[in-house]
Amino acid sequence: MKTIRQKSNKKIVFGMLFAIVLLFTTYSYAIASTTFSVSDMKTKNVKISELQTEISELEYEYFSIIDDLPSNIYNYNLEDIKTIGYASIDNDVKVAFNY
Repeated sequence: MKTIRQKSNKKIVFGMLFAIVLLFTTYSYAIASTTFSVSDMKTKNVKISELQTEISELEYEYFSIIDDLPSNIYNYNLEDIKTIGYASIDNDVKVAFNY
């Protein structure tokens, strides 16, 4: 009788230790995953701010070029494009055309 109880107690203790190790491993994975995710988001935020700066610089350059156009531009047989379409070969290549 005593040996059955001892075996049962050993199984319970082993099961509890296994559960504790499993929970600790899961908790460690969750903490590491969260840490890497936050670190990755900081890197992405820096890249986003750099791209936003570059976009604003390009917008400023575009508007300064538009402002520098002569007022008599229509005397050179140039006209405003009313509709513009875009054709895309893949994600990196886009071509503008008027129709």
